[in-house]
Amino acid sequence: MNFFFFWKFVPLHVIPRSMSLVRLNRSLIRLSGERVVNFLQGLVTQDVVAGQAAGARSMGSLFLNPKGRVISESLISFGTDSVLLDVPETNSEMIASMLTRHKLRLAIKIEKCEDLFVCADLESSNDPRSPEMPGRKYVGKEEVVDGDEKRYRKLRILAGVAEGSGEIPKDSIVPIFYNFDLLNCISFTKGCYTGQELVTRTLRRGIVRKRLFPITGEVRAGDSVCYKGEKIGELIVAEGGVGLAQLSLPSNYGLNDVAQIRETLKAIDMDQFSVGSDRVNLVVPHYMR
Repeated sequence: MNFFFFWKFVPLHVIPRSMSLVRLNRSLIRLSGERVVNFLQGLVTQDVVAGQAAGARSMGSLFLNPKGRVISESLISFGTDSVLLDVPETNSEMIASMLTRHKLRLAIKIEKCEDLFVCADLESSNDPRSPEMPGRKYVGKEEVVDGDEKRYRKLRILAGVAEGSGEIPKDSIVPIFYNFDLLNCISFTKGCYTGQELVTRTLRRGIVRKRLFPITGEVRAGDSVCYKGEKIGELIVAEGGVGLAQLSLPSNYGLNDVAQIRETLKAIDMDQFSVGSDRVNLVVPHYMR
């Protein structure tokens, strides 16, 4: 069974240890048994049935609570007879327990995958959420090498992707405000799943005012971001001169989709963003371009 995010099969023994692998603070949960993909279909935001049928190797997705707030982000990887869930380490026990409660009498085995480690590959870009993201690899202990975790975090922040429980507090984040709809983590055509009603209503019946944007400059987590001197949000994470901030941009259009975001960005003065007395730059990630 191969769970590498490669488009072609690459056996473990041919992967050189010199690759820029960064072990991440994440865990893998393996689900195996009959109809495991159908089981996940009603629990996650992504259309995993359609994805598997289309030959997808991996998909970004979310677990939500009944009020439509994010419990955990995840990457789903399809194997020949099982599925791997790549989740933050701090969320792994909670996700495994939740899955166990929902499976009832289904013949599905749920186990924490102890034989593989979650790594980012700084030399590839096969993450399903954004081509600007470093790729993922799941490797055995003998293949793990020490990589530059700060570099990975900086690349991820610049790609506009929030990740982990430290950046996505459980039960408090509306997924659209963190751009998960633009990151191919939400299907708006599949059947029901936990939290679907609020997600659909937020995007299709309301006006989205908040989005996540990368910021560059002298920034720290918790700093307030201002536009023309008025606070419009704050940084949730920062690393080496880049950060992610949830911002309420001044807009006559809303920020519901890429077209509206583009119109908003055209109308604002990109030189008017600041943190404290320092000017900072707003970065437009790939999925908004």
